[in-house]
Amino acid sequence: MKIKNILLFFLTAALLLAGCTSVIPRDVLSKVDEPVSIRDVQDHPDSFSASRVLWAGIILDIQNSKDHTIIEVLQKPSDYQGRPKAVDTSDGRFLARYNGFLDPAVYSEGREVTIAGELEGIKNLSIGEYAYTYPFVLVTEIHLWPLEPDKEYHYFHYPAYYHDRWRYW
Repeated sequence: MKIKNILLFFLTAALLLAGCTSVIPRDVLSKVDEPVSIRDVQDHPDSFSASRVLWAGIILDIQNSKDHTIIEVLQKPSDYQGRPKAVDTSDGRFLARYNGFLDPAVYSEGREVTIAGELEGIKNLSIGEYAYTYPFVLVTEIHLWPLEPDKEYHYFHYPAYYHDRWRYW
C-alpha cells in the first residue's frame, strides 16, 4: 500500500511539473541573457549587441523574402510559460528574422508568438510618418501559440417557482 501511495505521489508531482514548463527548449533558455527590454535596446543599441533575448508578443506583419522571413511583433509581457499576456502594456515593437519560410496564412496578424534569438542591432523604419527604431532579432527558436477557442457560457435558468420560493416567508 505504501509503495502504491509513493508511486502515485511521484506521478502526480511529475505531471504538475510537466505542466509548468516553457515551450522554449531548456538549452535555448539557458543561453538567454538577463531580461533586456526593448526600450533599453532602443536607447543603447551598442550595449546590447549580440545579447540573447526571449520576447513574446502579437504578430503585426510578416514579409517573406527569397531565403528568410521578417516578422514585426508588438511586444507583450509574458507569463510563466512564455506566452504573451492579454494586457494593454507593451515596451514597443521589434523585428525578427527567421532563416526560412513562414507561411503568412499561419503566422498571420494577431497571432501570439514567443521568440528567442540574438540581437543583431537596430533598424530605423517608419510607422506611418513617425520614425521608429526597431530592435532586430535573429531567431534561434520561435513558438506560435495555438488559437484559443471562444469561451461559451451556459447559464442555468431557474424555474419560475424557484425565484418566488421564499416570497411568503
